[in-house]
Amino acid sequence: MDHEHFRKRDKAAMGLAGFAAALRARRTARLLGDLSDRQLKDIGLSRSDIGRVIRER
Repeated sequence: MDHEHFRKRDKAAMGLAGFAAALRARRTARLLGDLSDRQLKDIGLSRSDIGRVIRER
């Protein structure tokens, strides 16, 4: 196989990895967003922390 084939394959793999990461971030945001303020407090978060947690993940 030539180098171009590997570059295309790697680019596709990177695209899939990015897509999977975005799906995980959305799922995490949804799960945290579904928690009550009390539940968030119990795990050391506030509602305003959710975006930061998603970005740092």
